[in-house]
Amino acid sequence: MALAITGMTCGHCVAAVKKALAAVPGDDGAGFTTAMTVSSNFVTQGGSVTVTLNVRSTAGAVSSVSPTDLAVTGGNATCSGPSPASANVPNGGAGVNFVWSCVVADQGEYVFSAGADDGGANSWPDANSASVLASAGGGPNVITWSLGSTSAAVPGETIISGYTAGVYGFRGGSTTTFRKYDPNSGAWSAKANAPANVAKGGALTTDGAGTIYGLGGNAGQTFWAYDAATNVWTAKATTGTNVGEGGAATFLDVSGTKYVFALMGNGTKTFKRYSVSGDSWASMADTPAAVKKGGSLTTDGTNMPSGSIEPSWILIRPPRNVVHAPPRRTRRSICSTERAHSIRSSDGSILAA
Repeated sequence: MALAITGMTCGHCVAAVKKALAAVPGDDGAGFTTAMTVSSNFVTQGGSVTVTLNVRSTAGAVSSVSPTDLAVTGGNATCSGPSPASANVPNGGAGVNFVWSCVVADQGEYVFSAGADDGGANSWPDANSASVLASAGGGPNVITWSLGSTSAAVPGETIISGYTAGVYGFRGGSTTTFRKYDPNSGAWSAKANAPANVAKGGALTTDGAGTIYGLGGNAGQTFWAYDAATNVWTAKATTGTNVGEGGAATFLDVSGTKYVFALMGNGTKTFKRYSVSGDSWASMADTPAAVKKGGSLTTDGTNMPSGSIEPSWILIRPPRNVVHAPPRRTRRSICSTERAHSIRSSDGSILAA
C-alpha cells in the first residue's frame, strides 16, 4: 500500500489518519494472537481480494483450530473459504493461515475481521484487516490524499474550492493581459492570458463557483470560460453577433439552469443568452434602444438591470425582468462572483471574486 499523507504539520493528526487505515491485530496477552491481511488495499468494484487470517500460539500447540465467520463491513461482498477449514496450530513459529477469496460488489471502504476457535478451550482474539477501498476504476489514487500545504498559514487568507478570493480583470486596449488582485496582500499577479486580444466590448462575469466567463469584444464574436482553480481558459460557442463598445455580460441561474446574458453593444439592440449546459447562444428580446458606450448588465439573482445611453428606466421581460438603465461612463467594470454585478467600461473589465 503506497499511502501518501502530505501537508500536515500536526504529528498527532498524521498518526490518527494512519491508524484509521491500518490493520488491527488481535492479542489476548496470554500467547494467542491473530492478524488479518489483504492482497490489495484498492480494488475495482466487482473485483476480488484475498483475505488471510494468521493464527499463532506461543502458549503451546493447539489442535483443531478453525476461524470464526468472516465479518465484512463497508459494503456487500461474496466470499468463499476459508481454506483450510481447520488446522493444528504449532507452538511458536509462523502459525497457520486461513484464506478467503472475496468479490466486492459496492464502492466504498471495506474492512474484514475474524478470530479463531478451538472448541472453547482457549480464547482467541479477533483481528481487523487494513482498509480495502473499492472504486469504479480502482487504482492507488483512491488512497492518496494531499491534505494541504506545509507552508505557513497566512493570517486572514480564506481558501474556497481550491482558489482564493480576488479581483480579476482584463486590461483591454487590444491586449490579452488578464490579472488578479489579492485584497489581502494588495498586489496584482499575472494570470493566463486571454486566448485573443480584448478591446471595446470586453466583459467578464462569473457563476460564483470558480468559473469566469469573458466576452472578447473587439468587434468579434469570441467567448471563453476561465477556471480560477486551474488558471485555464477554454473557448466556448461564439456569440454569433459581433460585440463592440457597450458589450456586457452577467451570469444568472434561472430555476436551476445556468445562463450568461449579454448585450452585444456596438450601437445595436441585440440581447442574447448563453446556455452553459448546451454551450449555445439564443437571441432574446431586443433592448428598447441601441446600446453603445456605457452599456452594462447586473443582477440581484432574479432581475437584470442594464445600462445604455438612454436617459430613462424601462422595464422589459426577456424571460426574467430586465431593467434598462441610464449610462454609467466608468473606466472599469466590476462584478461580484457571488451574484455577478457589473459596471461596464469601453474596452476592459474587472471582476470581484
